[in-house]
Order: sequence, then structure tokens, then C-alpha cells
Amino acid sequence: MDYELQGKTAIVTGGTSGIGLEIARIFTEGGARVAITGRNEEKMGRVVEDLEGNPGEITGIRMDLESRDDMDRLMEETESRFGPLDILVNNAGRSYPGKFFETGPELWETILRNRIVNPLYLTQKALAGMAGRGRGSVTFMSAVISKEPIAENV
Repeated sequence: MDYELQGKTAIVTGGTSGIGLEIARIFTEGGARVAITGRNEEKMGRVVEDLEGNPGEITGIRMDLESRDDMDRLMEETESRFGPLDILVNNAGRSYPGKFFETGPELWETILRNRIVNPLYLTQKALAGMAGRGRGSVTFMSAVISKEPIAENV
């Protein structure tokens, strides 16, 4: 299948496992230059090594979506290495198991920052360049919990 990825620059947050890893695999197989993110450098190194044989290019950038400095650095390092960003996949996100009535406001604020506010910050940075070039793509991923609660979160 041709997704017209040849020569495109992409960031896939949370690209070291699950859906993010498969997106990074498809992108590099299609010839894209991909920066994946994760918090575990060892795991990220294994993924980069695994995908290096694909036609595209791959790099891993350790970052935490809870740090705006990390997000700024992610954009700078990606565009410095691969050129202007064409694709952003907001895939990273932590789970916060807990019962609804036992969850306090501090945890709700953390969840909202991690799942909504900080990905929007990264998107805003990405769209600034994309809008200037008149092209680009941003995707937000969500967990199944958005449709049906899991036992640990009710």
C-alpha cells in the first residue's frame, strides 16, 4: 500500500511499543524519516535498531510529554536532523488506574496535562511550521477507555 511517505518527516510520540511502534514501522517502510519518542532509552534503542533496515530513516529521542522543554527539544532535534515536520502522531500517554470517586483533583490535573494540554502544546508547535508551508498532518490517538471504561478506572 502506498501512503506517499517517501521523504516525509514524522514524529510519533510513544513510538516504542503498541500502535506507535507499528505506525513508525509503516512510516519507515514507506521511506519516511521518523523520530520516535519514549521514556525508556534501552527500549527505544532496540526499536531504532529493529527499524534501521527499512528504506526510511529512524531516530529515537528520549522525552517525557510532561516536560515542555522536552517537547521543544523534540521539535528542534527532529527538524535539525530530518528537515521540516510533515506529520505528527500524538500517541503517547500514560495510564492512571484508580477508582473514579477516589481520584483527587491533583491526579485529574495530571491526566488532563498528559492526555490533552501537552499534546496540544506539541501540536501548536508543529502546526506553526506546517501552516507556513501550507501542508502537514496531525493525528491524535486515544485509548479504548475513551469508549468503554476498564475495571481499574470505574
